[in-house]
Amino acid sequence: LDRSAGLRRIDTAQGTPESPGARIRAALMAPLRPGEVRLGADSRATLVYAELMKSFSARSETRTIFEVGLFSNLKLLASVAVALVAQPWMHHSATLQAFFRTVSMSWFHCGMLVLVGMAPVLVLEVIKVIRRQVRPG
Repeated sequence: LDRSAGLRRIDTAQGTPESPGARIRAALMAPLRPGEVRLGADSRATLVYAELMKSFSARSETRTIFEVGLFSNLKLLASVAVALVAQPWMHHSATLQAFFRTVSMSWFHCGMLVLVGMAPVLVLEVIKVIRRQVRPG
């Protein structure tokens, strides 16, 4: 290997318990113990909410969500609504928790993550308004 790139050779075979890849897979796939919360559960849920909300803002680079119309694309609205119901359901159904390896969260906690997930949309919408004020026309 080229040592100048900062890479080093790992002598263990890929997939053996000593290899970094095997250790990472074991850590990610290990079952959760009761009361254990992995770093990232909140961030993954927040990212889902942010991307769902951002889909409304991304429909136009210049017009705000309300100028485009929140109900102008009913298929988008329906798909976002289904996902907004499914995401917290994954944290409240024991079967879905086992399948998706999620942890239990309170409804309040899920609501707070939705609010945090709205932050990128608010920023995008404010940028649209500011651009319009700076560039009249």
